[in-house]
Formats: sequence, C-alpha cells, structure tokens
Amino acid sequence: MDWSRNEPISEKWLMPSAGLSTEATDGFHGCPCCGAGPLQERSVSSVFWLGEKALMVRGVPAMVCTACGEDFISHATATELDRIRGAGFNGSVSDVHVSIPVFDFGKISA
Repeated sequence: MDWSRNEPISEKWLMPSAGLSTEATDGFHGCPCCGAGPLQERSVSSVFWLGEKALMVRGVPAMVCTACGEDFISHATATELDRIRGAGFNGSVSDVHVSIPVFDFGKISA
C-alpha cells in the first residue's frame, strides 16, 4: 500500500489497499481488479509518507486476491490509518528501522 504525501487515506476510491470492506466482498466471486481470484483475509504492510519520511505499518487487516495479489482495506481501517498518521504515531517508537534505495525516474527510464 502506498499513499501520496498529502492525500488522506480514507479519501481514496476503491483502489488496491483502500476502501473495500470485508462486508462488501460477501458473495463476491472474484477480485475487482483481475476478476479471477477470490479474496482472503490477510495482514499486509502499508507504506506512506509523514512529512519527508516514508513509514511502514505492518499487520494491517486487508482482503487479498489469491490470483493477482492486489489488496484492499476497509474504510474503517483507512480512517484509522489516517488518525494514526495525523497524530504523528502518538510518540510510538518503531519496531524496526529499514533502509531503502531511492531512484530518480528521469535517470532510470529509457
């Protein structure tokens, strides 16, 4: 899951990792993205921006397509992620620190 720096998570449309509730999948026979796979409840990781820092939240409840791997979170989960982000993680200390490579699109595109 990846959100832009300024857009609240809960304002995302039914895109991968945003907005599809578990209840909305009852009786649904395929993934809204690929149409092939059923959705299963799983935990996913969410990466988004807080100021100039990229942060990851692990253990986010989601519905994940078994065929294409797209994941969807409920509106309630998106709202809670917005609340947590807005509160600056309430002074919480992260469990793990990771380092990621950063590429400039203009330098790597053909």
